[in-house]
Amino acid sequence: MKTKDKKRVQVQIDEELFNEAESVFNALGLNATSAITVFYKRVVANGGIPFDLELTEHEQAKVALMNATKNSPKQVLSTNDELMEWLDEDE
Repeated sequence: MKTKDKKRVQVQIDEELFNEAESVFNALGLNATSAITVFYKRVVANGGIPFDLELTEHEQAKVALMNATKNSPKQVLSTNDELMEWLDEDE
């Protein structure tokens, strides 16, 4: 039986994201290699990315907030009260 040639895939990924994904993989009985292999197989079977590439409502709200505040002066807000006061300020 002939063994298939293997190709190494090497990426840099945020450590926190990696750890969170590893937890999900472990719960599914997978490791990173098997999860990436499944992803590649689905790409080939679908002829493209096997899921929609769109922002969730939470991600859309985060982008909107970032855009709305990008020209605001930087300020550290430590409590919910400080945040609410800052949000209520008139421009």
